[in-house]
Amino acid sequence: MTEEKPPKIVHFHEPTQCVLWEQPDYIAGNFAKLLDEVESYEDSSHLIRSLYKCRECAQLYRRLVIDQKVPGLRFADDKSSTYRLRGLVMGTAIAIGAIVAANVIILTHLHQSVSRDEHRNLLRQSLVLSAIVERTFQSVDLVLTSVVEKVRLAAATGGGVGQLTNQSTQAFLGPNTLVFRHEEGPE
Repeated sequence: MTEEKPPKIVHFHEPTQCVLWEQPDYIAGNFAKLLDEVESYEDSSHLIRSLYKCRECAQLYRRLVIDQKVPGLRFADDKSSTYRLRGLVMGTAIAIGAIVAANVIILTHLHQSVSRDEHRNLLRQSLVLSAIVERTFQSVDLVLTSVVEKVRLAAATGGGVGQLTNQSTQAFLGPNTLVFRHEEGPE
């Protein structure tokens, strides 16, 4: 058996803290005094990437700069960008308001149109139903008139109402009518 060696303990030095970590505003105006440029890279998208080293603690920093010499590339100051943002927000709000107003107008018009059409359809249906009811009442009136004439004729001939219970009267009234039987009361 081989003996296992105990793990070796490695001691690290405490990291040194750069003065710029504690006071990030200290670099403003003192950039060239505090940092040395190690390397700089410029690419085709007009970006300049630079690597800097702190003179006091050797901490490395990266910096990204947009090349301001590019024609047609403008940088807005804070005041004009605030006005542009305000204008963009106002324009968007106006556009949304116009869209909502147009939708309200369209929906109101469609509601009125559908209500008008449904009202016309209901009136037309009401007229058709009233005509059907009128025809039904006329046919019932004709049947009743004819039954009354038949009863008067039977009463005039002296046969009495009992004569109306025969087969010809029932055929006249139809198969769905009730049969009324005349019973003579006690004499």
